[in-house]
Amino acid sequence: MEYAPLPIDLLTARDPDEFLDVQFDKCPEWVFGAIAEQELFGGPAYEDTDGVLSESQLIEIAERDEAEGTGGDSLIQWILNQGREGSCVGNAQTQGHMALQARKFGKEFVTRLSACSAYQLIGRSAGSGAMVSDALKMGTSYGICPLDTPENRAKFGSVVMPATGFSTRRPDGIKEVSANFRFDPKGTKVVRSIGGLRSALARRHPVVVGREGHSILYLRNRRKSNAWRTRYANSWGDWGDKGFGEDTERQTEKSASWAFAITSIVIPDFLVKI
Repeated sequence: MEYAPLPIDLLTARDPDEFLDVQFDKCPEWVFGAIAEQELFGGPAYEDTDGVLSESQLIEIAERDEAEGTGGDSLIQWILNQGREGSCVGNAQTQGHMALQARKFGKEFVTRLSACSAYQLIGRSAGSGAMVSDALKMGTSYGICPLDTPENRAKFGSVVMPATGFSTRRPDGIKEVSANFRFDPKGTKVVRSIGGLRSALARRHPVVVGREGHSILYLRNRRKSNAWRTRYANSWGDWGDKGFGEDTERQTEKSASWAFAITSIVIPDFLVKI
């Protein structure tokens, strides 16, 4: 069975507090998919290249995003669904790329991408799982194939892939097409602190994190009762608050132990004029 991304407006809204500090490996949807990082991702840290915002700056931005609906989660049009495959890392990186497309070009120009195509490059099998650092390295050097949709077939012909299906044959020409949807070589950075993580989210730079054998995409800082929360997109389809969950500061600090920010993507030739 193939699992397609679900538009946000088709998902059911529920109380966010119901999905606060979720212990993923206790959920029925959980499938092992994220291997703990063995070493730091090569290259500079986010804190060194982009800097860390002050607490007052972070609070000001969080309150504005809350009031105006301008946080990173506003860039998400479709919640992904990994089904029963251990492809959460591929889903998180794919969701991150599409979020940056929306940020760079506008939602109407987002090309939906195949998480399956991304996971094939980093997993050994449908259930092997993968490391986030490997996902970002392959997302930078190789890219992600467009999702099999009528719109993408009109643009890319048969060079498309489904949302799930690890054994799916990769189409001819996939390398050339996927190259349009790469991360910028200077745009993937390890995050080494909670301050760096919050600063990335304040700038609408999505952050891929992992815990309990699962990977999610952090998107926005929130303030509730004068305490920090972190809003994320999951890849379990119709789950959570329209596909989103939230972590408290304590849980976010745990996740920040291996977190990776995505700050920029390659601009495809067909979007250069936008």
